[in-house]
Amino acid sequence: MNIKLDIKMKNLKILYSISVFMLSFSVIFLMSCGSDVPDPKADATNELSKTWQVGTVKLDGIIVTVPSYENFSITFSNSGTYTTQNGDPVFSGSGTWSFDGDNFNAIVLSGVLVNVAINATSLSMTFTAQDAPLTGRVKGLSGAYEFDLVAQ
Repeated sequence: MNIKLDIKMKNLKILYSISVFMLSFSVIFLMSCGSDVPDPKADATNELSKTWQVGTVKLDGIIVTVPSYENFSITFSNSGTYTTQNGDPVFSGSGTWSFDGDNFNAIVLSGVLVNVAINATSLSMTFTAQDAPLTGRVKGLSGAYEFDLVAQ
């Protein structure tokens, strides 16, 4: 009778050890999965934060890339600043940008609302300049602008 009790106790100890091991393994596995909560703003910022060079520029539907913007580029940093090359007279050489609240299809670029469509290789920026371009330095260039840019 004692032998049967010893065997049952050994079996219980083995079962207990296996249960503890399985529970520990499950907890470690679940903790390693983490909870990667998507951050749309961080994702959109990372996608925008690079240098973009000109593809085409349209003003009121007419292509004006050459000669005005043929060497245009804009660089967005993830810290909320931008710099441009050959963006005159529409863009200043540098400024600030931010998303329009939770709308990641629009940015506020030095105070002007700009609609954006972005993917890994292309950026489209559309906006209307009224009475003057974004920098406010030159009159006569008002209208609907569309900058189609490619990632550099």
